[in-house]
Amino acid sequence: MGRAIDDELTPGRTFLSRRGTVYVAYRLAARATIAGTLGTGATRRQRALLAAGTAADVVAGWVLGRRPGTGLRTRLVADALETTYWGRQLEHADAAALLGMPLMFEAGLRMDPENFAATTAGVAGIAAALAASRRTRGRPSGLAAFRHHSFGVISGVLHTLYERSRLSAAVSLHRAEVAARCQQARLAGQNAVAMGADSIVDLLSRTAPLLRRPGAESADPFARQLAEWKRSLADETTASATYLGVVVARWQRRTNDAHPDLAADVVIDVEPGDGTVVLSVGQAGHLVRALDALDLRGRVRLSVEPDGRDGRPDRPVNLQIGDRRVTIPPEPGGRFGPIDLGPIAFIISSLWALDRASPRSVMIRKDLAAGLSASNVAFAAWSHREIVRHGARARPSILAASVAMAVVDAVVVTRSVRQPVNPDGWSFFAASTSVATPAALTSHYWRDLTPRQRLAGIVGSAGVLALGLAIERSRPGLRSIVVELAWPLAFVVSVGSLEQATARVEGEVARSLEAEDEERIATAFDEGRAAVIDLAARHYQWVRSTFDGVRDELDPRTRTELERRVTEVAARLEAL
Repeated sequence: MGRAIDDELTPGRTFLSRRGTVYVAYRLAARATIAGTLGTGATRRQRALLAAGTAADVVAGWVLGRRPGTGLRTRLVADALETTYWGRQLEHADAAALLGMPLMFEAGLRMDPENFAATTAGVAGIAAALAASRRTRGRPSGLAAFRHHSFGVISGVLHTLYERSRLSAAVSLHRAEVAARCQQARLAGQNAVAMGADSIVDLLSRTAPLLRRPGAESADPFARQLAEWKRSLADETTASATYLGVVVARWQRRTNDAHPDLAADVVIDVEPGDGTVVLSVGQAGHLVRALDALDLRGRVRLSVEPDGRDGRPDRPVNLQIGDRRVTIPPEPGGRFGPIDLGPIAFIISSLWALDRASPRSVMIRKDLAAGLSASNVAFAAWSHREIVRHGARARPSILAASVAMAVVDAVVVTRSVRQPVNPDGWSFFAASTSVATPAALTSHYWRDLTPRQRLAGIVGSAGVLALGLAIERSRPGLRSIVVELAWPLAFVVSVGSLEQATARVEGEVARSLEAEDEERIATAFDEGRAAVIDLAARHYQWVRSTFDGVRDELDPRTRTELERRVTEVAARLEAL
């Protein structure tokens, strides 16, 4: 099973279904930046080439979305030609270099050493060609513009880590669920024959002592097993994950069988649906010990509090047992919790914050950029901890934190910008990158948000933009706003469908394993059934052979009764 599942976790599987959309989003952002840099001074030829390139990007995105290969050589050649051409046309090379962002993003996504090395070598060649061509025009080499490619690679790696962690977590939960279903099936197999076997066990237990010779000790090798039949069933060792309801049923049987006084019996009513909460081996043992310590009597109600109903053994499970609250601690070291996009978005925002103080940007002071970057890293650590503790229920809080951080970012950057006009000639719209994280998380978390929370995310993102415009010293024109919002918009598009695509792949992985899972569950049922029958059958064989050996030494009445019992056991075993 492990091999089959590991084969499903190929890097970039989720991305391939979205590659065309992501490619087009980032290429159009690069085209918008080139158009904004050219401004009204663009020649007719440049406008025609931009329009043709935009159409080609849409076609290429359609092709890439339907083919699994990278098209590495073709794309490198196309990027080299376009980057070199536009690098010669523009005063600064940043906009031209951005055309290669989709390819670098995909290189990071695939985490393929061969493709990554080839892509890196290709980009180095493009950078060298661009530098050489710009020098012929007496312009700076433009190599600093390729710093954005590292952002593309890092973003791709983070996206792949998200995808793999989601699928790995889904696989771990799937394994735990199947293991629990196998435990339940094994118990069901035992219970399927328990009634018949129980009567056989009782009959054999009453028959075996009659075969003992006077003065001899019991030589029945099954006496202890039979005497503890019900207890052995209740105390079956759990070697894998199991359902809460199975653990409670076993504990209840063992406890009640240990007390002959019916007044001491306990009946635990598990709330509907709560019995299927999956517990790890350690959690099952903790629950048994907790039930032992409570000294329960009579009918008791057991329910699981909402935080424990998501089936994640790496989270605590809070139970209400009667009038007492019991917490089952999480399984340490579990791989059930996926990386969330929230921490990843904060990390990417921290990179954007640092870029604002780069020599090419010189937008704000280095100390302010470092402070904003560190704040985003702190939010990334906090949001990851919240996801580990609360899962998807933490997402509204993370979204609210991203809006708050965006407000701080917009105010700090807008009010402390060192030069109002960027090197490409248009006014900064400082709040453009500030809004990226809350807007992206609103889109990504959409299914886990209430209508009110969705509205809050939309209003919060719009509010950050409005605030940025309101406090700008130099009013950015429409061109500045459109160009600078192009990249945050591309980021929103690239993650907007990530949740649905990953969920779809998770479903495909689960469906690909269904046949194997059903076979394992059926085998577990047969094993449980066979274990009961085998115990009774082996004891019957011993009683039968022992009876045949002492038949002539028994008085006629005893011999007749034993013959009847042995024959009845044989008939019942045959029926099973």
